[in-house]
Amino acid sequence: MRVAEAVGQGLAKLGAEVVFGVVGSGNFHVTNALIAGGARFVAARHEGGATVMADAWARTAGRPGVVSVHQGPGLTNAMTGIAEAAKSRTPLLVLAAEAPEIRSNFHVDVAGLAAAVGAEADRLYSPASALADAYRAYQTALTTTFESIKDYQLKFYYHGQWKPEYDRWVSMLAGMYAGPGKERVAWNQALTSDMIFTQPVVYEFERIRVKTLLLIGDADRTAPGANRAPPDVAARLGNYPELARRAIRMIPDARLIEFPELGHAPQVEAPEAFHKALLAALAKGRSPD
Repeated sequence: MRVAEAVGQGLAKLGAEVVFGVVGSGNFHVTNALIAGGARFVAARHEGGATVMADAWARTAGRPGVVSVHQGPGLTNAMTGIAEAAKSRTPLLVLAAEAPEIRSNFHVDVAGLAAAVGAEADRLYSPASALADAYRAYQTALTTTFESIKDYQLKFYYHGQWKPEYDRWVSMLAGMYAGPGKERVAWNQALTSDMIFTQPVVYEFERIRVKTLLLIGDADRTAPGANRAPPDVAARLGNYPELARRAIRMIPDARLIEFPELGHAPQVEAPEAFHKALLAALAKGRSPD
């Protein structure tokens, strides 16, 4: 199976039921795969029109819109619609082929175009892994319960110590996963998990130019994927004291506050201590250096 076919059919299974676009050689296979997976393709005469239609569909349906376009001019033709969707915070997925050879007439700076209009650019790095992660996250979200959330938080958030006052936060999450919008919650969680696994931001830390305050619980051992990793690997994940100190060294103007006995949510475990430290740090940040 081609990569494009795996991606197209995978997206269709995850809920991409309507796709708008203009087909060219670069997006032919992924569009056909979406159709084969059960999605309905709505052809437009111009990529700009396709993107605006997908934007409108997403707003009325309450689900992510999907657009499929050719590389190069196909993407540039769609940019006005992408800009409108980005500025309106419409959930829109644009599938665009790419010509990596810089001398090609179809080559464009995809990341630069996206950044210019406030959209996010991503590239498919490991198709098999990314698709499997999205499937697993989506299915996990659909079967999430109060008990499964509590078990996870007890192990990773609160280092094995549970208090009755934590129950309301679990109830809030469980209600989201069990309510009438659970499909949308599951889809959002799948996208978030995919972003965590495939879009590391640690390489961007040095570009942060604002004052940064990082507050962590040293007992926190939350690590995406730790519950699926082998025990020897899981034991090395989520060392937040070490990770936080590395982050502080990379961010130009950053300060670290550690809570030695607290876990993933110090603002929940010890709100008085957390708020005191936070307000003191903010007051210091407003004073002249």
